[in-house]
Amino acid sequence: MKTQAFALLVGFLSSIFGTHAAIAQSSPSDAATVERAFIDIGYSEVSLEHCKLSYGNTVTPTDENNGFHFFVTELHLDSLKDFSDVELWRQDSRDHPTYFLLNLRFLESYTFGRTEYDHFRYWVRRNFPEANWPYQHPKYADEFAAEIEDALQNRFPELERFNRTVSYTDNGTLTLILMGGTVIGGLEETALTTLRDSLWDYSQSQGCVMPDIASSQG
Repeated sequence: MKTQAFALLVGFLSSIFGTHAAIAQSSPSDAATVERAFIDIGYSEVSLEHCKLSYGNTVTPTDENNGFHFFVTELHLDSLKDFSDVELWRQDSRDHPTYFLLNLRFLESYTFGRTEYDHFRYWVRRNFPEANWPYQHPKYADEFAAEIEDALQNRFPELERFNRTVSYTDNGTLTLILMGGTVIGGLEETALTTLRDSLWDYSQSQGCVMPDIASSQG
């Protein structure tokens, strides 16, 4: 991941977690254990419905982040590559605490809506050439955000079938469709390792994922 993207991610995590780490707990890997693992690293509003995972957290709204106060990420576990042995990234920053990051990548076969989404991206570039969309962080939302979001909702009535992050701001919602993968971050390496392992065990037990050397992160 490029330095600029890392800086953006660290800023995003800092706005969510602040500087307080949580302590991991151990128990058998079931839905409740996975939910607890997310809570232990600082997330909230966690739920699992078979192969669909959602997690979110509150954020402190400011003028600079356009009143960003909550987000939720929804992932379809059957779209993920084998992450059973993915090594965590350690991200140090001069201005923020050290974060540990779990990189989750999507299967090449996960192509739901990709062609239609590419067409929508082209439509946005053609009709809103000055827009910052897709908004990687709500602080980049501009005067075109509401109109683009409305168009996205109308173009894709089944948005819940996408891997996506929805940010809630004082000016409305912003949907970021995740096409290549996503990153889960936390302040405690042990807690994030517990999350990775419990999520993988749950995914296997539910038939959502299968070990695949060819699709492993290595």
